[in-house]
Amino acid sequence: MTNHNFRTALHGFQRDDVVQFIEAKTLEHEKELRQKNDEISRLRAQLDEVNQKLDAQMVENRRLQTVAEEAPAQPKAALDAPMAPIATEPDSDVKLKEMELAAYRRAEMVERHARERADEAIRRLQAVAAQSNAQIAAANQAVNAMLETICNDVRQFEQVLHDACGVIQQASECFGTVERSEQEQ
Repeated sequence: MTNHNFRTALHGFQRDDVVQFIEAKTLEHEKELRQKNDEISRLRAQLDEVNQKLDAQMVENRRLQTVAEEAPAQPKAALDAPMAPIATEPDSDVKLKEMELAAYRRAEMVERHARERADEAIRRLQAVAAQSNAQIAAANQAVNAMLETICNDVRQFEQVLHDACGVIQQASECFGTVERSEQEQ
């Protein structure tokens, strides 16, 4: 706080000086409150934006999990589908078994690749979710710190107003005493 020189009057300070001081402090405090409220609004907007991103990532995560769950079922369904009859020749029985084995291996490979892709997508989404959670926690911490600062500023302002009211009350009592002593004379 800056020191304010009050001009003295009989038994106290000049009332106009005290009133101007209180008005100046009130305007200064209102300006600080507006700034703090603007910053709170800005931080809340950032928090909402981060929450929206997190929600979008969670939706994408659920979608990829669904795809991952369905992916292993797709090759299995292809294996269960009826096959067109193959013209059989004497050696075709051996060729048929080799073809079935190759198809089975291809299906297993497709299933494994799909599972690996789904696992990788889940890992990436978990990393994004963790990063989003960290950003949300940081924004939340900043908002809480700002709110605490604002609360402290308001308490300090209330104390200054209380002290100023005490000064005004004392000055008023002094003026009343002076007026009574002048009237008695």
